[in-house]
Amino acid sequence: MVKPTEKQASILSFISKYAQSTGYPPTIREIADEFGLASTKSVKTQLDALKKKGLLRRKGRGARAIEVIGIRRGNAKTVPVVGRIPAGLPSLAIEDVEREVLLDRSMVPAEGCFLLRVRGESMVEESILDGDYALVKPQPVAENGDTVVAMLDGEATLKRFYKEGDRIILKPANKNMKPIVIERGEVAEFKIVGKVVAVLRFFEGPNPAKVSRGD
Repeated sequence: MVKPTEKQASILSFISKYAQSTGYPPTIREIADEFGLASTKSVKTQLDALKKKGLLRRKGRGARAIEVIGIRRGNAKTVPVVGRIPAGLPSLAIEDVEREVLLDRSMVPAEGCFLLRVRGESMVEESILDGDYALVKPQPVAENGDTVVAMLDGEATLKRFYKEGDRIILKPANKNMKPIVIERGEVAEFKIVGKVVAVLRFFEGPNPAKVSRGD
């Protein structure tokens, strides 16, 4: 089965959530309104593409005659996409939830998991690329070698975590970049937000989404 593009995954997630909360699927106009589209034409195009990919089907001719079949309802889990995260120099961190994505429960190891979009090239040697989505399991501690989302004085970054005595080292996976070394008392705030357990990559086009496990 061909996986959806990022936009199509968002539409699938909305249809599933709407159907679960109301007992029936949204109309094409309601989908267009949700995504701020003046015309329903682009929605119809996306729905046709989802149907061809085997992720959606029509049940009759009614306005609400659509059904998500790509993920079984009992196995679906809604995961929020939270802000953006740098994979180079730290920048302003976690913002509000941008949207939600529907994932299979087998991919989500714990409650509270969220997706952060990666920016930069500091983790490219571990195939974590600019524009990828890191699936983060919230936890305040990490083992040496874990890929983590960490906060430094109110800013966030994604790196490999190592502890050497009183020092914490956040290592990039890019030979052209230097690690961040944190000495005891050097920063006012340091905390681990969570561990990266998977990376999702969406392609706008016929190529499928790719998922690489992080543990």
